[in-house]
Amino acid sequence: MEIGIQAIASYIPTTSIDNVEQGSHFGETADFVESKLGPVKLPRKAEDQECSDLCVAAIEQLVKQQPSFDKEKIDALIVVTQNGDGEKLPHTAAIVQQKAGLPKTIAAFDVSLGCSGYVYGLYIIKGLLQAAGMKQALLITADPYSKVIDTSDRVTSMLFGDAATVSWISQNPVFKLGPVLFGTDGEGAESLQVQEGILSMNGRQVFNFASMNVPKHIKELLAVCELTEAEVDAF
Repeated sequence: MEIGIQAIASYIPTTSIDNVEQGSHFGETADFVESKLGPVKLPRKAEDQECSDLCVAAIEQLVKQQPSFDKEKIDALIVVTQNGDGEKLPHTAAIVQQKAGLPKTIAAFDVSLGCSGYVYGLYIIKGLLQAAGMKQALLITADPYSKVIDTSDRVTSMLFGDAATVSWISQNPVFKLGPVLFGTDGEGAESLQVQEGILSMNGRQVFNFASMNVPKHIKELLAVCELTEAEVDAF
């Protein structure tokens, strides 16, 4: 059974904050924001928008872009989020099922992961479809980080925005899923955490962890895939 990504769509809120202006309040220059951080604007959801609303908006974009997409044929839904609706119960995937008008026969659940959540979600869905004989699924990533950002915190307020993506997973893939490697090291848990509803981050520690581990991990995966760096178009 060939399972992979048939299409991807996204939703970015129309409202945003000026990251250059925000940076100036922290004594940072426009050059710093553009060259070191990247985004000159950070999307922000409306006050009355919830995580599930971002998810549904992404699905609506998929419907517009893919005429062959049929909600009634979806067998499973995974929502990857760490900032779901309300108090996290009921799970956001159930709310998305109802709001988006997806079949009541689908398997739907949340996965609480951040940066690595998309990769985990892909292979969870692949395994689920193979194990249960399902044919199509939706993988949504949606994290309205503004729910847990302290706007006076220079480290986090200039990095995190609000948005959602949806990937249509099927047996008719445009992008195939190849080998994968995973890894977990909880030793640095205190470097990126939410306490009392507010996100805090030790940016230097997170950067050091990524710079030391990610390149090594990529090289290990290239070896598994029997590929060289020169054969890869984008990382």
